[in-house]
Amino acid sequence: FKDTVVTRYLDDATLGTLNGLVMERQTKIITDLCSDDDFLDKVVQRLSDGEVEEKASVLRLMQEMHTLAKSLMPQGKAEFLAKLCSKGIFRLVGELIMSTSPEVRRLAVDIVSQSCQQEPGVLRGYIVDEESKGRSVLILYNVVLRLVSDSQDSERVEMVEILKQLL
Repeated sequence: FKDTVVTRYLDDATLGTLNGLVMERQTKIITDLCSDDDFLDKVVQRLSDGEVEEKASVLRLMQEMHTLAKSLMPQGKAEFLAKLCSKGIFRLVGELIMSTSPEVRRLAVDIVSQSCQQEPGVLRGYIVDEESKGRSVLILYNVVLRLVSDSQDSERVEMVEILKQLL
């Protein structure tokens, strides 16, 4: 819609200004959410203790945050993912890869996949750091488990891509 209808009525300079404003707002949203420790603590609590529907809802929010984070500069992406790592969100997302709910499992895999595509070094560093501290991170283990299980071909392709980016 915006690419076809709006472009008919606005010149390139105006479109550029509008796109710049949208990117600025997206950056502000991600920055504000990541700096709100209470919000992130509630995300962690709902991912660990919530019902399946609540977990799926939080994962959809996380998925949307990752989509918004794509517009960040590389350092901003790394800071965003590092904040999620420091709060333990990826520990929980790694566990949810093996969820019995297909929707929760798909969303968890998508979040790990998006994170690997944006800044694989941050997630790789988090896994190595946690393992060196003696805390097991189930992301790699569960990705491999899903890969060799009776998952669908499309799931297998995504698992292979995650492994390639993390290793």
